[in-house]
Amino acid sequence: MKEPVESTGSQAEPGLSSLLARIKNHNEFQSAAASARQSVITALGRLGAAADSAVPDLLAAYRALPDDAEVIAQALKQICRDSKTAPVELVKVLATDDLRIRDLADDLLTEAACLKNAAADLRAILNDPNSPVRDKAACHLQEVGSDDRQLVSVLIELLDEAEPSWETQAVLKSAWLYSLPELVRLICDPSRSPRSKLRAAAIILEINCIKRIKHLTDRSFRTVDRADQRLLEAALEGTDSWTRYCAACSLSGSDSRHPKIYGTLIDGLQASQAELRCCCLKALGRRRNEPEQVDANVTARLIELLEDPDPEVVSAAGAVLSQLHFSAADWIALIGLLEQRALSYRVLSLLREQEEVPVVAVTPLIHILCHGGLEGEQVRLLIAILVKAGRPALEAMRSVILDSSLPGNVRAAVLRGAVKIAPAEPEVISLLSGLLESDDPELRMSAAIEIADKMDDSQPLIPLLVAGLQSEDYSMKHSALEALKKIVARSPAVLASVIPHVNDVPREQRLMLTFSFYHQNQQHPELRRALWSLLHEMNQGEDERLTRSIVLRELICVEPESFLLALLTDTDADLVQETLVVLDASGLSLSDPLRDQLEQFLSGANQKTRLLAALILFKADSRNDTLRIILSEILTGDNRELFQVAIDGLEKVPALDTKWAPLLIDLLQKQEARFLAIRQLGTLGAAAEPAIPTLVEYLDSTSYFKVCAEALQQLGQLAAPAIPVLRAHLQKKGSLREACEALACIEEDHRPTLAILTQNLEQPDLRSRTCLGLACFAEALPTEVESLLLEVFQSNVEYDRSGAIRGLGSLKTKTAWQRLVQVLETENPSLWPMAASALGEIGREPEITVPLLIKVLNSESWQARQSAAHALGQFGAAAQSAVPYLMTTLNDARHFSAAAGALSAIGEPAIAAIPCLVEMLDNGEYRCEVLRVLTRFGPLAKAALPRLKELEANVSRCDLPKIRVVIEAIEAPDSNL
Repeated sequence: MKEPVESTGSQAEPGLSSLLARIKNHNEFQSAAASARQSVITALGRLGAAADSAVPDLLAAYRALPDDAEVIAQALKQICRDSKTAPVELVKVLATDDLRIRDLADDLLTEAACLKNAAADLRAILNDPNSPVRDKAACHLQEVGSDDRQLVSVLIELLDEAEPSWETQAVLKSAWLYSLPELVRLICDPSRSPRSKLRAAAIILEINCIKRIKHLTDRSFRTVDRADQRLLEAALEGTDSWTRYCAACSLSGSDSRHPKIYGTLIDGLQASQAELRCCCLKALGRRRNEPEQVDANVTARLIELLEDPDPEVVSAAGAVLSQLHFSAADWIALIGLLEQRALSYRVLSLLREQEEVPVVAVTPLIHILCHGGLEGEQVRLLIAILVKAGRPALEAMRSVILDSSLPGNVRAAVLRGAVKIAPAEPEVISLLSGLLESDDPELRMSAAIEIADKMDDSQPLIPLLVAGLQSEDYSMKHSALEALKKIVARSPAVLASVIPHVNDVPREQRLMLTFSFYHQNQQHPELRRALWSLLHEMNQGEDERLTRSIVLRELICVEPESFLLALLTDTDADLVQETLVVLDASGLSLSDPLRDQLEQFLSGANQKTRLLAALILFKADSRNDTLRIILSEILTGDNRELFQVAIDGLEKVPALDTKWAPLLIDLLQKQEARFLAIRQLGTLGAAAEPAIPTLVEYLDSTSYFKVCAEALQQLGQLAAPAIPVLRAHLQKKGSLREACEALACIEEDHRPTLAILTQNLEQPDLRSRTCLGLACFAEALPTEVESLLLEVFQSNVEYDRSGAIRGLGSLKTKTAWQRLVQVLETENPSLWPMAASALGEIGREPEITVPLLIKVLNSESWQARQSAAHALGQFGAAAQSAVPYLMTTLNDARHFSAAAGALSAIGEPAIAAIPCLVEMLDNGEYRCEVLRVLTRFGPLAKAALPRLKELEANVSRCDLPKIRVVIEAIEAPDSNL
């Protein structure tokens, strides 16, 4: 991560001159004792950017002193991160032949805040004869916003020399608007080498995948434009086999319907070059939704490729096979491969993904299970396949269970699978009863677990289940715990028989077990004593502390407040502090007794306890001035642990008051606190004005640009000194949108900015993002913005059109609305998500727009459905006709939140949705969202009150505030009456 610049200035820290003098005398320094050298190096690192004049000497020491390499690397990381001059020195060694120091320089440049200071030096080595050097230079130049066209040109040439590194691929994928046409031309160029063509095709495949994820579009989103698509289709008709294969791979993710794509890819599976086979396989995977049917011969060839000597080919073949439906012959062929141990996991995973298991597969699968030497996860996968086979596998599984020559863990696993097939069958229950007397302990434990909820008298099972808690198998351990909990829940009288066995399990498991029983029987005095004792004992090591923390979180929610107060007054300081941490995270409101106890800590407790109590009170809006004093002492002190606790705590505070301004300005110089300081300064108005020059400087830091731009945006016209720097960012892809948002709030005259954005529209890689930036000025300059967006709207490039469509949503004009309606009526569905969202923002003509959005709500694209649901909610009651469709959409987990939110926004016309939402309160997956939606319905949701009252009486203390907020919203006076 890059960090902003700390001033190096002329005021060097004490001791710097002495440290520099020692390290610059190379001979004397390198011959000194290791402890003395490392002391100097560590001291320089602590000085940070102030010691950047030592960077050349530290790099020299890194070469000469391999035993000190780790210490030197750490010091350089501390120094270079914020230094203005270090990046130039690092670029110098980036071009050396020493691989160790080159990798170190590369890592340090990746984290350097002032990388842009070395941009000229990086451009100078773009033509270095060493291709890895050019590679790394191009990657770092992209980080600072260099011209993508120049970088693409350099990196495309590298494809002839060597396999592209991940850095090269990252740059070419990021700059896809420029790289795609160049890669296509390379493939179609008869003078380029076969290897370079294959590398180009592989990168095109990756670009296609990235774009689909990033832009959430359907398959109709093209990877190459029409002209380039025609070039590739022409190459498919050529005589050069490599060109044809690479063209087919490149077209596989496009909307081309050329008849030779599929056949060419299939032919490529026979190629002698592993790289080509792999590329063709990946391309076939991209065409999984296309109409071509994979015939039996192709499937057989794919299965053969699972035995390919190249692991990448095997992986790619597996990926394609995972998308196919296997015939019975395919099953037999794949099961035959299970004899090869190296393939067993992959093959079992493929078979596990099939929806059905043919009967003919059961016998050979059982044979592999018994004699194939499978272990652990492989056994579990095979049994899961048998379970999917259902009853035809049951008798064969019973034979395995009763075969005493087989390992107990295998028989136990098969037993668990058989119970899943027929859990209530008398023959299965009889089998379980008989196995309780088995000589094999694992089989006995598994039988006890599976029969626990099927026996009236469960007392004999308790020793077996307690033994299961001590199993090394996590699944067995968990299942035994769940079985014991079921027994106790069904018959609390059994608890007295269980408690004596609790001490037989390890302490960590004992706490979880005791808590599980206590949760069901909170009045049991022996359990309460055991639980309290274990809370004090569980403090040895991270695992025990984590377990204790988990239990504390639960206890604080289910126990009365007296229990929490008892914890806070305990003599064990560690337990008190952990309780404070858990209390802070729980979100519980503070009663007067709790508040009083916390305030007592402010004066009489140790520093950490004082800090934790202060943070809780601070977030509870306490007006006690002592809190700021305590936090200030920590933030200006030397205790790094407490400093980080304070920072983490304050990150959760929405806004500090102006009294904090001087401290926040000082905290800008501390890397660990900068995010907090910048974010909070943005909320302080005029009090933050002294920090503006520093915030402006930080705008050139990649890591902190966004948070700085947001802070300056909040400060409005006070941040006018930032205007030139923000305008410079208008020509950088990664920061254009945020710069526009800030300038829209800071500038008085937007015309100079609009002129820059107009020029951006001439650059393909900036055009779509510029449309989003223009939207920020729609309110101030509606006519100018509309004209520019409509011009891009006419583009033949869908990526550009998508940006224009999203930008049009910021306008409320009739023309913008008409163009967006046109998209939903006639355009490619890949643009529907953006158009639907934009129409929701505009909110015009509901009598026309709402029916169109309902049409989109029923489309095949889930992204379009999501956008349509959100947009319908923005029309409020005018979207009444959409209510039945939105209620149907509630059944889709992906769209539940959007549909429920839309229904609450529609209001009274959507009141029929309330009973459905009430039913969903019993589903833990939906409950939080349902509560939010019912709150927005307010008094209209009166039908939900009975169920909410029931929940209020039974939920934990942690969930209680959420329930009460909803009840208060519903019982509030109806503003519509």
